[in-house]
Order: sequence, then structure tokens, then C-alpha cells
Amino acid sequence: MPTRGRAGPTPAKSANINLRICITKTRKLGTVEVSELGYGTMSFASSYGPSPDRPEEMPVIRGAYERGVAFFDTAEAYGPFTNEELVGEALAPVRDRVVIATQFGWNINSETGFQMRS
Repeated sequence: MPTRGRAGPTPAKSANINLRICITKTRKLGTVEVSELGYGTMSFASSYGPSPDRPEEMPVIRGAYERGVAFFDTAEAYGPFTNEELVGEALAPVRDRVVIATQFGWNINSETGFQMRS
């Protein structure tokens, strides 16, 4: 009998699935051309529960690139700050072939990790 609840595997477990998917379509965002499918990396920042260990995260992000994803989304608020570092490290070898969109300006207190109010 199927289990209800989670929509799919966690990101860490997804790296172990041998997918033969390749994204080849692109779209223009203004003057920038990106893959039709983007990859949001918020799930690596403990936003939906404990995040996987870094050795499990890196192959997932790199695997998305290897399957044709060239548009990645992150934010300084994810972590805070740690998600941008993870995405940057994972995509460093291919940084000239991807677009990384990041949300910024959250005015985060680096000691508490919470957004500061003006």
C-alpha cells in the first residue's frame, strides 16, 4: 500500500537514483539564456527539516547540472549565508556555464541568523 505524505525522495537520496533525464530546452530571461528547468536549492538550508550533509549535497547540485540544468536559485536567507556558499562551491567548476540567481538584501544579523528590523 502506498505511503502518503512526502511528495518524493529527499535531495540527499535523489543522488542515488540513476536518472536518464536531460534538459535541452532553454528560455531567455531578458538577455540571459537559461535552461527551461531551474533548480531551487532552499531544501539544503534546513528550511524543511534537517539538511543533508555536504558530501550528500554536492553530487545532487552537480548532478542537476550534468542533466542539463543551468539555472540555479539560492538566497542569503537560506542558512543564513551557507546555501550561497554551498551552491558556489558545487558549481565552481562550471561557473561560466550556469546562471545563479540569489535573493539578497534581507539585512540578516550574522550572529543570530535572524533578519534585523529597521
